[in-house]
Amino acid sequence: VREFIKGENRVQKTAGYAMQIFKKQEKLLKLLQKNLDAPSYSLIPEHERKALILCLLALTYPITYNLLNTLGAIFKVQDTINRGSITQKMALHYGSNRSLFIAMDSLIQMFMEFNRIKRVKLGLYASQPTSTINNIFITELIIYTDIKLSESKTILCDDIKHRSIYWHFDLTFNKNQIYSLIKYKDSSIGRDYITI
Repeated sequence: VREFIKGENRVQKTAGYAMQIFKKQEKLLKLLQKNLDAPSYSLIPEHERKALILCLLALTYPITYNLLNTLGAIFKVQDTINRGSITQKMALHYGSNRSLFIAMDSLIQMFMEFNRIKRVKLGLYASQPTSTINNIFITELIIYTDIKLSESKTILCDDIKHRSIYWHFDLTFNKNQIYSLIKYKDSSIGRDYITI
């Protein structure tokens, strides 16, 4: 951690967040190790590794998922958003308190570093191009994260391109692929869906 982050206080905070991910996502991390060993992980493009990290963060800290969803919904209809509007929409979920503002400061900074948004000027953010996800496990993890955190038990296959969270990721769901975290279900009325 010290290799990438300056300042002892920030290093300690980052290590604490990483430990929470290791504790809360232990089963998922074991599955990750089975699907992505160290050599294959190093071959994954950086933007796909960032998508993986976002999923692990979202599963551990759901505010990450809610902010990604909020930004996706906004950027579907407009190219820029100001900080006040983001805060207002997030306050609907969490109330207006100091913890929300601290978390949003950290997440917005991280989203800029992960190329999900860019700062146009102070307090104004613009969308960045979607990240193309080709890795099958990361595609599955993004879908799993959405289903789990949206508290729906299923999503329609057709909805993948329309749900707000997928604004950030250009991915293709292959119903013929064998997955570990999600299951494809063929519906009798022709509306295929995915479940966890």
